[in-house]
Amino acid sequence: MKRRTLTFICVAVSVLLLPAMIAVGDSNWTFLGDEYYRQIPSGNTSVILADRMQTSDYESVRQKLIDTEKESLTAEEMQRISTNSNAVIPANLTADGYFLKENWVELRQEYVAERLTVTTLSNVLNTQAKSQSQTLTEEFSVEIPGTTNGLPISLRRVFTNGGEGKGTVTVLPANLDDCAADFHFSNDGEYLYLATSHGLWAVEAKTKNVIPLSYDKMAYATKVKESIAKWNENRVNWVSTISPSPESGKVAYVSNRNTWDISSDEVFYYDLESKKEYKFKSMEGAQYLIEDWIDENTLLCTVLRDGKREIVVLGTDGTEILLNAKGENPTVYAVEGSNIAYAESLSSPTLHIVQYVGESSLKEVTTQELGEGTRLRRGVNGFSPSGSKYAALYVPENDPENRNVRIVDLQSSEIRTVTSPTTLRTLGKEVYILECSWVDENTLLFVTGDRSDPLNTLSSWLFEL
Repeated sequence: MKRRTLTFICVAVSVLLLPAMIAVGDSNWTFLGDEYYRQIPSGNTSVILADRMQTSDYESVRQKLIDTEKESLTAEEMQRISTNSNAVIPANLTADGYFLKENWVELRQEYVAERLTVTTLSNVLNTQAKSQSQTLTEEFSVEIPGTTNGLPISLRRVFTNGGEGKGTVTVLPANLDDCAADFHFSNDGEYLYLATSHGLWAVEAKTKNVIPLSYDKMAYATKVKESIAKWNENRVNWVSTISPSPESGKVAYVSNRNTWDISSDEVFYYDLESKKEYKFKSMEGAQYLIEDWIDENTLLCTVLRDGKREIVVLGTDGTEILLNAKGENPTVYAVEGSNIAYAESLSSPTLHIVQYVGESSLKEVTTQELGEGTRLRRGVNGFSPSGSKYAALYVPENDPENRNVRIVDLQSSEIRTVTSPTTLRTLGKEVYILECSWVDENTLLFVTGDRSDPLNTLSSWLFEL
């Protein structure tokens, strides 16, 4: 299944679209709950939502771990302990003087696992409508090579469209914010990629099989030994910064396996069909940051070299082309097909939306001036699934504590400015927008926070255009 692909052709060149405020009322919003939802690629029409832990969740877990049968220490007693260099502080004593249960480590893992839920958007909406609905999940663990012994990774399979053995299955870390390896989902939802400094592995959702893609135990150990001998530390990163291709046939990654001694990087990709690893052309002495694939054979990267930040495209045909991006430190915000959104520098108020048209050329679609500065949320793509709209998060003028979202229709040139739900603000809540992502061409998933809440509880919403 293809990832979101570009389905339109922009004809506007170097056009500055002026923001026209279109009225957005609370009727556009649907409250999903006080949850921090993240969308997970599933390869089908089901929108999978993984609930992320937030401050209130960790506080709830902490309260359950407190041993209520033991008397807590007073502030004065804690002060005496903290100033006594000979004091032996129990591992289960908290900073505010409470004692945790003796088996608090195991219980914490259990309580966190209970709190981490995975569901679908339809199930959330059905639950609100008091319909009977349930998402089938299965927890399991895998092991990949670690520093000394095997590195265990807790995972979860999610079954949609029919349940186990009948529908579609997706695999993801049990805790998105506490995974022992870097991870990325294939765009068709069939694989979860796991990367460490040792190598790269793919976990197949259907079978739970762990497939080594780039791993050489002996070669890695040899290079680590050489690095320690030269630098007195391990500077070898066999794999980092992974990125699957649009049609999930390849996965790109950065490595310094051959260049660790000169503080440089190379970019590789693994072809799942041929089961072979290939190397992109790269500049010597440069550090690479993978942004995303433009198509199945073209990778967009940021290059740091000689104190400069530049944007390049790498081709599987061995080419590397410097793009004519504007600004001294151009920073890529999002990529969708040949569409690229970038700021002239990180947090710059000037945001360019361009199309890559081959060679070094970037065709300007629109330039947006956004308040006091833009905000980048890693892992959140501002482009809609077809690439025909863009949602930009920014700081409004003279209001540094808040965030607005400007939605630009790249076909009609229509612009909407979205602020947090008015009703909540009138209730005295200091609500702000944290991030938003596209569910479909006309629906976005928003996450908001509340500064009036001591725990800054995050909430999820649907917003309909």
